[in-house]
Amino acid sequence: MCGIVGCIEKYEPVDEFVHKKMMEIFRLYLIVGGMPAAVMSYKKNNNLQDVMAS
Repeated sequence: MCGIVGCIEKYEPVDEFVHKKMMEIFRLYLIVGGMPAAVMSYKKNNNLQDVMAS
């Protein structure tokens, strides 16, 4: 098993747990990332339903 950087350098897959966490963060970015109103809403409430309503 390798760390994230080691896996990237060696072109090897990361551990399943790490992969799931990375995908969770990526999906959150797809919903919230880059849109100022969405970022502020998520930062204030930590609630994705509020973000999607804004």
